[in-house]
Amino acid sequence: MRPVCGLATLLALAAAGPLVAQEKRDALLSNKTGAVMLRTTAGWKPQQAGVEIKPGDFLVALPDATLKTKGGAVELNMIADIGNHGSYPVLESAVTWGGESLYDVDATLHRGVIVLKAAKEKTKARIKFAGETWVFTFLQPETTIVLESYGRLSPGTHAVSKFMRDGFKGDHGEPDLELALLVLKGKVFVDFGAKGVALNAPPGPARVHWNNVTDGVDIAHIDKMPVNVMSEADPKTKEQLEKIRKSIENLNKGITPKDVAHAVLDKDAAIPKLTVVVAGALDNLDGLTLALMAPRQEVREAAIRVTRHWLGREDGQLKRFHDFLVEKKELKPVQVRNFLQLLVGFDDRERADPGTYELLIAHLTHKHIAARELAHWHLIRLTPDGNKIPFDAAGTETALEESQRRWRELIPHGKVPAPPETDLKANGPQAKQVQP
Repeated sequence: MRPVCGLATLLALAAAGPLVAQEKRDALLSNKTGAVMLRTTAGWKPQQAGVEIKPGDFLVALPDATLKTKGGAVELNMIADIGNHGSYPVLESAVTWGGESLYDVDATLHRGVIVLKAAKEKTKARIKFAGETWVFTFLQPETTIVLESYGRLSPGTHAVSKFMRDGFKGDHGEPDLELALLVLKGKVFVDFGAKGVALNAPPGPARVHWNNVTDGVDIAHIDKMPVNVMSEADPKTKEQLEKIRKSIENLNKGITPKDVAHAVLDKDAAIPKLTVVVAGALDNLDGLTLALMAPRQEVREAAIRVTRHWLGREDGQLKRFHDFLVEKKELKPVQVRNFLQLLVGFDDRERADPGTYELLIAHLTHKHIAARELAHWHLIRLTPDGNKIPFDAAGTETALEESQRRWRELIPHGKVPAPPETDLKANGPQAKQVQP
C-alpha cells in the first residue's frame, strides 16, 4: 500500500446513502484562494467567496476552497496539488456538491485532495467516488481526515491500438483509480458499505487505501504521523504557493483558448506552465494541444504531465481526446493513434522489447515537435543515463540528429537498457502509477 505522503504543502494551503430521498440543502463557499470555477451549460463561471453552492454544482478549485453547510458542523476543504507535492500527481481538486440533509457534508470527489474537519462529535459526512460511497461518523470534536484521489490509464501501445480498432469498447478506456485516506486528528467510524471500521490518528489504524483494480479496502496501522504531513512548508515553498495563488487570481475571470495561446508563449517562467494546469482542469483541449507544441521545453513537459493526468481522470477520456484530434484538429486516424500511444506509454512487455527504444529514438527527429518531446520524455524515464545527453525538441536539425546519434550509442540496435531504480514507478498500474 502506498502511504499518503508529502501533504505538508497541501495542508499549509488550508486550515451508505439513505433509503428515502432526503431534502437537499445548499453549501456556502466560505473561503477560497486563487480560483474556484463552476461548470455550467455556458462554460466555466468563476465563484467568489460567500456564494451559495447548489446541489448538483460541479466545482474545480485551484489551489484551495472551503465548503460548508449553513450552521453545519463539518467543513470540506478542496486542495489542488499544483506543485505536485503529494503522493500522487494530481493537479486540481474537483467535487460535485450533493446536499443530502441527512449529512453535514455530502459530496462526490472526482479528483484531487479534500480535507474533512468536524467541529463536534457525532457529525456525518458522505463522500462518493468511482461508484463507491463512504460514510464518515466523526467520534470526537476537531476530528480531521484527508482523502486523495487519483487516476491513470494503464499503459500499453498495443492495448490502445486494439481499443481504437474495437470502437472504444472494452475496459482499456477505464482508468486505474486509487483513493487514499489518512486520519490526521481524532477518531472516525467509516462505513464502506460492505463493512465498517473505526479509525484514529496515529498510533493506530489511521490509513486506508482503495483501488478499482482489486476493489478492496486496505487498512493500515501506523505508529506515528509521517513528519512530512504535519510539518510546516518551508519559506521557499510558501513563496512559490503565494505566486501560484496570485497568478490564478488573475485567471479568475475564466480562461479561453486565446488566453492559453498568449500564456504558453509568454516569456515568464511560471505563468505558462500554470496556465497549462488550468487548461487541463477546465477541459481546454485547444490549450493542451497548443502547449504540447510550445517553443519552450518546460511548457511542453508540463503539457505532457497535464494531458496524461487529464486522460486518466475518468472513463471515456481517451475517446474524447481522440474525437477532438480527429474532428477539431483534423488529424488522420494513424496520426491520432500514434500520438495517443505515445501519451499513454508502454507496458512491461513493450519496455522489454528493443523495438520500443528504436522507435522512440527514431522519433527524436520526427517532423512534429510534440512527437519529439514525448519520445524524449519516455526515454529519459526508461533510461535515466540519457539525461546526460542534451536534447531540445525545438532545437536545430543538426542538434536533434546529434542527440539521436548519442542515444543510439547508449542503446545499441537490438539492446534494452538496464531497468532504472525507479522502474516500478514508471508505467504500470497501482504502485507504478505515480509517474506524472
